[in-house]
Amino acid sequence: MVEREKENVTVLKTQEESVDKKVRQTVLDLESHTTQKDIELIRSEAEWKIKVTALEDRMRCEIAAKEESFQREQELQRQSREMEEEWCNQKEEEIKLLTQQNADLQVHNFSLQELAQQTDKEKAQFKKEEKKARKEAEEREKNEKKENEKREKEELKRQKKERKENEKREKEEVKRQKKEKKLMEKREKERT
Repeated sequence: MVEREKENVTVLKTQEESVDKKVRQTVLDLESHTTQKDIELIRSEAEWKIKVTALEDRMRCEIAAKEESFQREQELQRQSREMEEEWCNQKEEEIKLLTQQNADLQVHNFSLQELAQQTDKEKAQFKKEEKKARKEAEEREKNEKKENEKREKEELKRQKKERKENEKREKEEVKRQKKEKKLMEKREKERT
């Protein structure tokens, strides 16, 4: 923005110098034809025109700078609002997460308190049931493993059988082709 104003000032000075030269030339041209009062009037009018042009240019520059500043401010406000909304959403999510974690901890704490209050008998019963459940799970896993192995063996047998059948068909096809070939050769010989 400062650079633009410097450029505008330089342009204005250049314009003023150019206009000033033209005014001087016009004054010199007119001096030979007009009176001193006319020259002063023309000079005064030319100076006023230069000042008006310079003021108009300066106003245009200031207006452009203000508009740019206003737009930048609007953009910053928009970005600020977006960041604020994002921050609020993030904090809400963190609060929800912390609330859920707190509730989970309270449930866990309650479960621990209940467990601590159980009698030795209940604890023994619980361990027994836990062991039984673990054993059942291991048994299930073992059975599933056997079933998978059995399926794999059956699949291998089926694939092997399929391969043998394909080989057998191929051999039969080769034999049939050989037989046809011999038959064709025999017919050829009989013709000749």
